[in-house]
Parts: sequence; C-alpha cells; structure tokens
Amino acid sequence: MSKDLVFDFDGVIFDTAFEAFRIACASTKLIDNPFSPDLDNLYPEFMLFRPYVGPAWNYYYVLENIIKNKNISHLDWNYSSSCNSFEKEFFLTRKHWSVKEREKWLNLQKPYTEVINILQRQNIKPIILTNKNKESVVELLENENIAFEKVISMTQFPQEKTKGDVLNEELSDSLFFIDDHYPTIADAVIKNKNPKRVIKYANWGYGSSDCCRHNISLTELEKCIEGLILSIK
Repeated sequence: MSKDLVFDFDGVIFDTAFEAFRIACASTKLIDNPFSPDLDNLYPEFMLFRPYVGPAWNYYYVLENIIKNKNISHLDWNYSSSCNSFEKEFFLTRKHWSVKEREKWLNLQKPYTEVINILQRQNIKPIILTNKNKESVVELLENENIAFEKVISMTQFPQEKTKGDVLNEELSDSLFFIDDHYPTIADAVIKNKNPKRVIKYANWGYGSSDCCRHNISLTELEKCIEGLILSIK
C-alpha cells in the first residue's frame, strides 16, 4: 500500500515554516544567518501569508509584503527573473547552513508527531511529493527515523509543471494524495485521471480550516487511510 499513498511534506508531515522564514531572511541578507532571531518579530506576519505559498519562489513576494510593505496579493504572485534568482539563493543558503550547522538547522523544524504515529500504526511508507529540495527532505526524514518509499521534488521538473501533472505522469497508480496548499489540491482535482484516487486538503499545518469538500483533519486522516487499505484487500 505504501506506493499508493502520496504525501506533501511541508505542513503535512513536518512543520518547517520557521525554517523557511529564517532561510528566506538569510538568503536575502536581512539577517546574518538562519539562526539569528533579529527579525523574529515579523514571523507572525509571515505566517499570515504561509497558506498561499507553494514553491519556494513564492517567499519572494512574502518578503516583499512584510519587509517592503508592497501589499501584493497572492493572486498576483507571478514567476519572474527576480523570483528565479531568489529561489536559487534560497536553496543555496539552505544547503550551505544545513551542512555547516547541521544540528542547529535540524532544530528549526519539527515533525507532526500525530501524523508520524498514524503512518507507523498503519505501517505506511509514503511517497513524498514536495516543493522542497530532495536532499533536505531525506535528511529530515532519516534524522527522525521516519520510513518512506521515495522522495520526489518538484525542483527536478520544469517550473510550469504542477503536482497534478506529476501525479498523472509519474504516480498514475497512486490512490491517495494529500497537500496543505489549496491551489495545488484544486489543480490535482481538475487534472486527476485516476477515478480511484482520493485527494485531500490537510488543515492542520499551514492550510486553512475553512470548509472545503476536500478538507481532512488529523482525527479523520487515519480513518481515511484505513478505509483505503480495506478497499484494496
């Protein structure tokens, strides 16, 4: 069953928002390194924008809003050369500090214990489909001894490709997909070519708790997975 379940990483399996905030600030030289608390007073405002973030280049606009007060709606977050440069520096900064100060970097992010417990109780090794760079995800999973089938990073695909495309092209047999980014869920639903696939919107991480027919809570997650397992036995 493991190969049939696809999970997003950030906001679904791990809480990595604070790490992303610090990396974004460090990569734009707003702070000296991602372990500096100098701009932590802005973190609550950063979190107001987090539900709208998909790929890392979106953080470019988050910083434009909270640092420069640009007031750019998430509906107007368009990919540009500035976004491209920002994203490259973001990943380089993360790579540098995750190697140089491994323990400090690891401590900036934590797993959602209840999700991990569900995966372990159900003996599931999910496929991870993430916007994060693969090396960081593997490092975090292995550090916490969390079993997984494989990690697929969207950074290995052209910028215009979506998770909905990858589900159809690379993971066509998958029966379950969960993400905390609503535009990703909407795209996956519209493009879905597998009538047996269950697509869910996680509302415990950075996702909104607003009513949506795809919403699933932590308390509902295990029942949903148990139902899928029973349906294929």
